[in-house]
Amino acid sequence: MMAAWCAALTGLPPNATKSDIEKLLTNIKYEPKTLYLEFNVHKECTGTAYIELASETDQRALTNTPKEVLKHTVHISPMTNDQMKSAVASHRRHLAADKTKPGEFIIHLVGLPYDATPKTVSDFLHPAHIKGSEVTIVKAADGSGKCTGNGFVKVSSISDRDEALKHDRGYIGKRYVTVRVVTQSAMDDLISKYSEKNTNEVPVSRQSDPEAERTIRMVNLRYDIKEVQVEAFFRDFNPVRGSVRFNMMNGMPTGKGSILMKTAGDAVQAVEHLNQKDIGGRPLLLSINSSK
Repeated sequence: MMAAWCAALTGLPPNATKSDIEKLLTNIKYEPKTLYLEFNVHKECTGTAYIELASETDQRALTNTPKEVLKHTVHISPMTNDQMKSAVASHRRHLAADKTKPGEFIIHLVGLPYDATPKTVSDFLHPAHIKGSEVTIVKAADGSGKCTGNGFVKVSSISDRDEALKHDRGYIGKRYVTVRVVTQSAMDDLISKYSEKNTNEVPVSRQSDPEAERTIRMVNLRYDIKEVQVEAFFRDFNPVRGSVRFNMMNGMPTGKGSILMKTAGDAVQAVEHLNQKDIGGRPLLLSINSSK
């Protein structure tokens, strides 16, 4: 078993194969047996893969350079071995329990604005043919009527699915939205976590996400960075004020730290959008801290 240096690859096209990813990993040391490519019931790539790497050096080399697979830009995020195991186990569980109908594809959107409606989603995914009745907006249970940032769309053709996926990492206003294909089981699992209702507007609690899923681990911070600078860096993704923590050793900063987002969805969006972006002249490496 190799060390706990892993990576998640997202944005892969539906026809991606392990061979395509292996080409991307040229000059990167990894254990081939650990390469896990997510597939759906249609035997197509969901857009996500995971790999365990030989060292932190290989992890940095992989995540520091933009990559492409079959002309699709692939986003690569560092993760721990435990995070990878959890993600793989979750996918296998959803796939085994999946009840997606033949010819049906479920699109998951993360990062929707708080006032998102079915029309917002339909307009964003145009020219994919989306009916309002096929859109599920997941709303907060606090009575505010705000969208939690999550939404689902059911489409019944490969062409509409592919058109929808072209909008991955697009913007609705200032909101950065990720788009991926998921299983019916994954959709049901997310919704059932928050409410027993299953309507087009499902109330959920924005504060029900475990703190570990809302915590972002930061690596490569400047030693003289200030909390206010870090909060400003994450300002578009709802950071919890006063939650910045810097790791210290013998009274000296280590260049590592953490920050808490208001929701797990905000944390995912922050990592997707800000990973490897410069703060104080250094590229900041981000990952979701799945364990405290």
